[in-house]
Amino acid sequence: MAQVIPLSNPLRFLFDRSRKKAFRPLSAEDRELVLGLESTKEILENLHERFDQTTDEVLLDALIFERKATELKYKYYINQMKARGIVQG
Repeated sequence: MAQVIPLSNPLRFLFDRSRKKAFRPLSAEDRELVLGLESTKEILENLHERFDQTTDEVLLDALIFERKATELKYKYYINQMKARGIVQG
């Protein structure tokens, strides 16, 4: 999985890691992608915790489907961010 560029404020600049310098401010659309990715990552972490704590088979099935849908959403954000040059790799 690609990593989001590690900055103290990831919404402020796009970052060229090979040169270690920022080269343009993020647009509103870029900020929405970063925020969406961060939100989706938190949801995934929450789902993993719930999955570990659930014993009912029906709820486990529901969590599996929810996790898969959230993973696809995460992949969408990563692909969009790659296309816009926000993340590399």
